[in-house]
Amino acid sequence: MPKAEDNFPVTARIDTRGLSAAWSILCAERAVEELEPGQVLEVSISDPQLAIDLPRILHQRGNALMATRHSGQGLRLYVRRGDGEPTANTTPKP
Repeated sequence: MPKAEDNFPVTARIDTRGLSAAWSILCAERAVEELEPGQVLEVSISDPQLAIDLPRILHQRGNALMATRHSGQGLRLYVRRGDGEPTANTTPKP
């Protein structure tokens, strides 16, 4: 299983660079839903605003942002699938 720079296992990867923010969010939501709780998804994005919006949306669905990394062509977000319990009344810590 591939590892992120922080040495946690990455289960799946998606590349949403060049997609609209709405499509990127939809793709990431669907990809996270396919994971088992505790597994990690790497999401490549090109829109810097998504580095704020995507973790917030996924966190509301019980998932957690593990790390954000700059790459030569955008950003990579590492999201750990939660247990499915929504956390709508909390915000992720930066």
